[in-house]
Amino acid sequence: MKIARLAPFLALPLLAQPVHLSPDQFPWRAAFTVKEAGGYAAVRITKPFYEKTSASFADLRLFGPANVETPWLLRNLHPSRPDPAIPTQTLDQVHTAKGQFQLILDFGVAPPIHNRLAFDVPGDDFRHPILIESSLDRQDWDDVRTAAILRFMQDGKRLESLTVDYPDSSRRYLRITIGNWKDRELAASVRSQRTESPNAEDWEQLGSAGVTATPLPDQKSTRIEFEYPCGPLEDVRLVVQTSSKEFHRSASLSYSADGKSWTYAGSHILYRVPGAEELSLRASRLNGLHVRIEIFNADDQPLDVTAVHLYVPAREVVFPINDAGAYAFHLGLPRAAAPNYDLERVLSRAAAVTPVAVPSPAWESNPAYVPPEARPKPFTDRFPWLLPAVVALAIALMGAAAYRLIKSPTKESS
Repeated sequence: MKIARLAPFLALPLLAQPVHLSPDQFPWRAAFTVKEAGGYAAVRITKPFYEKTSASFADLRLFGPANVETPWLLRNLHPSRPDPAIPTQTLDQVHTAKGQFQLILDFGVAPPIHNRLAFDVPGDDFRHPILIESSLDRQDWDDVRTAAILRFMQDGKRLESLTVDYPDSSRRYLRITIGNWKDRELAASVRSQRTESPNAEDWEQLGSAGVTATPLPDQKSTRIEFEYPCGPLEDVRLVVQTSSKEFHRSASLSYSADGKSWTYAGSHILYRVPGAEELSLRASRLNGLHVRIEIFNADDQPLDVTAVHLYVPAREVVFPINDAGAYAFHLGLPRAAAPNYDLERVLSRAAAVTPVAVPSPAWESNPAYVPPEARPKPFTDRFPWLLPAVVALAIALMGAAAYRLIKSPTKESS
């Protein structure tokens, strides 16, 4: 075939392609042993992983026996399956003698997992305490959570917090008691939902920062700034620690790479009332060393904030066990390109896979690490002109060959 004559020229650019990464390029190593031979294993991602990565896990590599690179998949331990509207039937709406409004939600004979209530209540300025209880049979009730729903004006802005999250539940009945309900003729609309990551085990704590709050009298707010030691983070939860007794304040979150230019990352209502509190802020992304929380106090006394705790979703690394033996994670290579494995697609098409849990290994300095300055430069670094020259030559040769093929007479078959 005529096209076969072009094959040598098509292969020329491959001569200058980079090679795979090797274990001696990474300054950090976490070695462990896998006893099984076959199937899949999983290692939980802990705080040291975040401290050692230099490229948001794009630099993560796993080498198995004989230093063979092993594909891996980073995934949440408890993947979220949000549902904005879970069907329920409302039962037994009553007003109690204590000025409470009470109702029961029935999730049916096969209850789905639920973990959030959204309230549609009237009024422009209120604070209603909420008690949530669950039951299997409407006879015995267990406390699920105490919380509050709020709506108030602050500096001319209407602020509200009308959702309450609770740990995952698959019980059929929820009893909701709304306190401080003055108008007995009004009814509340309560919707059940499923949101992401409401449980304590869904989160990995990366650390805590002791902070000093700085009041800003002109803006009637308190500013808190701190640094965190990790790179860019996705789906972050920040929990404020304060000794202040009763309050409800709006708060905003932002981040910065240099401490000068700030990017808004989200806002929420923080509150503490008798029997309930909400002290967390969520951000879909933090991409900077510096974090700022600004709490708007209006004319109230500033909150006494002493620390901020940083959480990320609990995650694990899943990988196939090709051979039993010594394995090691490697991290710390700046500007590494993320690997492109097909493991996610393989697992998505496979039947249920239950990986073997492997304890998270300890990190250490990689004894095989060779610093960049001591490493022989790659061939293409020593000859930077090589790749463009090879490509140009290949294009020229392919053009000439194509021209000759077009001009050459076609031989008739006998």
